[in-house]
Amino acid sequence: MALNKIIDCLPLVVEFLRIQGASAEPEKPKKTEPLPFGLGGRDMVEFDDGALATAVLFVVSIFFYSMPPIPVIVQYVSVNRVLLGSVSRLIASFTHGHKIADKKAKSIAKTLSSSNPDGCKLQVTAAEEEKQLKVAYSFSNGAIHNAYLFNRLFTDVLSREGKVIFQTSPDLAWITVDNDATAAKNIAPVPPLMKVEKRNVPCVAKVVPQGQFEESVILSLPLKPVSPYRHSDASHLQTAKDRNLFFELGYFIAPPEGDRLVREVNTAQGLGLRFDPFPFTSQRTLRVGPLLQVPSLALK
Repeated sequence: MALNKIIDCLPLVVEFLRIQGASAEPEKPKKTEPLPFGLGGRDMVEFDDGALATAVLFVVSIFFYSMPPIPVIVQYVSVNRVLLGSVSRLIASFTHGHKIADKKAKSIAKTLSSSNPDGCKLQVTAAEEEKQLKVAYSFSNGAIHNAYLFNRLFTDVLSREGKVIFQTSPDLAWITVDNDATAAKNIAPVPPLMKVEKRNVPCVAKVVPQGQFEESVILSLPLKPVSPYRHSDASHLQTAKDRNLFFELGYFIAPPEGDRLVREVNTAQGLGLRFDPFPFTSQRTLRVGPLLQVPSLALK
């Protein structure tokens, strides 16, 4: 509004400058050249410093005259400050909401399945929550014989009161990290160039024909290599990197004579079953993935 008033006054300012320029008598030579000025298609008019100073004072006076009262300005600044605070809070809320949405997106469960020609099927659901990986798997036995799952992994064998107890845990999985990250419940392969006295054969869970077995596994993130044959400390690990997650389950379809080879054993989870010895080549596997991208540490 003030700017419009100034523009409206410009013709008056030019006329005022023309009169001032015509009446001014130069008292001494000027150090600066006169400034040419033109408006509205008229001829160019030259003005000295005094006339220009007078014109500037005139324009500034009109500007201050056109301004709203000081209380109105203060109120305007206060309103702007309130609006700025509201916008800042809105942006902060949006950013916080985006972070929550991103966190929820990471925790969304993904389910995949895989099956073998023998009729057995594995369905796996994985989700990342609070620096933990939750894996729920379901095995369906579509074969005509009993299936034995190599899912009762153990890290140690203790002797207590004359009993041998396998230290099993449902939250134990063999972890392999290379281009992908694989969590497995199976008879782990012996690493290349390594010789072992005896292969680690997990305890087993029995699933009758047309039966089903379900279990959940909770693993800490980032995933680190876990093997029954090798221990990896922090100095042997690379920086964490997101990798595709796969899940593997080892099992055995037992003919009638195979059922007679399984033995009852004591485990940390109660009575269990185990084949010992067992030929590694007789193990079948089901592999599901990629499920998610999870942080994991590979060996150097």
